[in-house]
Amino acid sequence: MKNLILLNSGLIEVNSDNAESNFNVYSTTFVSNLMHYGFIPNNELFSILNSLSKEELFSLWKQIKPALEEVTGANRKMSDFVVYKNFPEEVIKMDEFEYWTKQICMYIGFPNELFVEEEKKRKPLNEKIKFKVLAPAKSNSMDLIYQSLLTSTTKWSDSQFQFIEYFLDNKKDLTELSLNDFSFKINGIFTINKILEKNLNISFDIKDATDVLRLAVAMSEGDLSLRTNTKFRKFKRSERRMLLSLLDKTNNLEDDFAMRKGQWKALLRHLHPNDYKFKNVSNAYDSLYNNKCKTFESKVKQLIFKVKPEIKGCTKCKVDLASKLKDNLSKEDIEQLERLQKELSFKTKKFDTSISKEEESKIYNELEKLLLSRTGYLYRNFHFLYSIFEKPVVLTFKKVIPELTTLQLIKFEKYINSINDRKKLMYAPNGNWNKVVVEDNNKTKIHSCDVSLLTNSIKEEINKRLSSKFTDGITLKKSTQNVFLKTNDQELANYGRGTVFDIPKNVKFIRTASFWSCVTNGNNFFDNGWNFFDANWKPKGTCCWNNERFEVNNEVLSVFSGDPTNSKELDGKACQMIDLYLDKLEVAGVRYAVWNILSYSNIPFSEANDVLASLMWGKKPMSGNTFEPSRVNMSFPLQGNNLTKYIAYIDIKERKLVYVDANLRSSIQSAGNNETLVSELMPAYIEYLSTLPTVFDLFKSLDKKGDTVITYSDKNVDLKDEESAYVFKPSNEKNSFTQIDLEKVINLK
Repeated sequence: MKNLILLNSGLIEVNSDNAESNFNVYSTTFVSNLMHYGFIPNNELFSILNSLSKEELFSLWKQIKPALEEVTGANRKMSDFVVYKNFPEEVIKMDEFEYWTKQICMYIGFPNELFVEEEKKRKPLNEKIKFKVLAPAKSNSMDLIYQSLLTSTTKWSDSQFQFIEYFLDNKKDLTELSLNDFSFKINGIFTINKILEKNLNISFDIKDATDVLRLAVAMSEGDLSLRTNTKFRKFKRSERRMLLSLLDKTNNLEDDFAMRKGQWKALLRHLHPNDYKFKNVSNAYDSLYNNKCKTFESKVKQLIFKVKPEIKGCTKCKVDLASKLKDNLSKEDIEQLERLQKELSFKTKKFDTSISKEEESKIYNELEKLLLSRTGYLYRNFHFLYSIFEKPVVLTFKKVIPELTTLQLIKFEKYINSINDRKKLMYAPNGNWNKVVVEDNNKTKIHSCDVSLLTNSIKEEINKRLSSKFTDGITLKKSTQNVFLKTNDQELANYGRGTVFDIPKNVKFIRTASFWSCVTNGNNFFDNGWNFFDANWKPKGTCCWNNERFEVNNEVLSVFSGDPTNSKELDGKACQMIDLYLDKLEVAGVRYAVWNILSYSNIPFSEANDVLASLMWGKKPMSGNTFEPSRVNMSFPLQGNNLTKYIAYIDIKERKLVYVDANLRSSIQSAGNNETLVSELMPAYIEYLSTLPTVFDLFKSLDKKGDTVITYSDKNVDLKDEESAYVFKPSNEKNSFTQIDLEKVINLK
């Protein structure tokens, strides 16, 4: 696991007491093996490898090879589980009747092997590969990675959750932990729960009542976002005492109880607070059951009604207001609310007030005082409050800018500068992209003068923060506009959805694979599929299990490797591959291609032993093996309680691959069933992606120019030893530098 953690950061741990570095034939073999997996060492690492003996190099290779295979997916041996071993040529030559006769025979139980050609010797892989550069790990590299995980402002990816478990088991100096050590609380709750599960001798601290609720939810394997109700397990007496003790030490207990009454009542029934003497919990418990608890939102609502009393009597206004106060509502209430909103199509308007300007100002001052005590609420509900009060809310928000995180500031700046021009709004209710909503943008326009005021204030604040970190200034490359910051609801990559990868000019085909290991009664399928569209997002065709070839004028533009029945003898393993031929697709008028994995058998990804999505590209589809690790550009294990995953889309004309990572609602039976839906959703989704912050947005406010480089790739950049830089895709083996931790920049205050 340690080697996997380092490799994900572009590092290899290698130690050498030999100061001399001479040409070593065995190190050349070592490098050749690395290249097989798509990696090369930088000059510093190569020099160290040259100083190692044959035995040391062999030992090192044994250590890192499993990590290389895991990162690329090579350990799955996907080529062994593809139906047609001579793919794609074998399928392209088959006529429709032959293909489906063989396929039906396989479905009814005949072994796959009866219907395939003997595997032919393929041409050796002889293509220019864009290798990923590896550097030697430093003595403190693991500590830096651990600290970076703690300071992450977004939810960890599935692999990062695994990494933190390794640190808990192996970090001997870790004796205490506070939730305040984590920049994203859900990550901290996960960690504390693992401490409890593993019964580790690590003390922890939680200061917020809602976070205690999250811990109880984690202990019951529920939804840490608290968006759905949890069926709490039966807690041991020691666990009940621990949770109640944590609750008793928190502030604003009654307020937190009031925010989620139903969830708190469900938990407290399992904790039996009256069995213990925790005074604060007992008092809040009595208030909760006697309906004395008042939420922060209700206090805000009361003051809004005082300033705008006509809203209180307006059904439409009540619906709009309630939508901003969803934390008080049950799941059923929220669903009913959303239906009402659609029916009413309400846009909040300015109303004439029935109270004096003096009284209104007095009440607003009271409201402002309340809002300043909960900057998070003001941040999340700015536009709603602006639709009612306009300028006063802008001035209030300006006051809290120094208190907001850098990530919050750049997100907000991106939002206010784009919202007026957006045609459609796309959002996932409760973070569930399977229920994504697309609606017309009817939000109140934010006046240009207000946008300018807030934008300038934010830029000034961020410039001040960055200046303290980068005293010598930076050189910011525009290429970082293609690197997006991670969002909380994505699951796969450690970079953000919307991140763009340029497809090299020599690449002629793209090959994607879905691999799975899943043993159930009967066959199961995790289908690999592509949908194709023109420049206006009108469907052009599909390539998937029930449409093995996408053809135009008898020209094969995309081809499917066959639909395998899973091998029961080999843990239900199977693999599907699809090839896309880029030049042919462009000639045929295809502009966009969307990649998805669908669980045909209605089995969530998390219930399979293993589901992997992989994307490769190259020049000659019949050269090399069907799966070549050096060609891999994306490789993601699919997990979570989902049946769909849209991973990326390609702009064929621009030769760009864009990371998506969304569980969009879809028919799981076939990618072909989703053409219309995808054509409707993707334009709105792309517009949504354009509103997300990038690395460029993070650094653009720093007005001091200097030598610290912030770039997408260092291909044409010279970086000296120990120089600090941010490079998204290290590709220059001559460079040696210290990678800037973006999380530390984001957390600057």
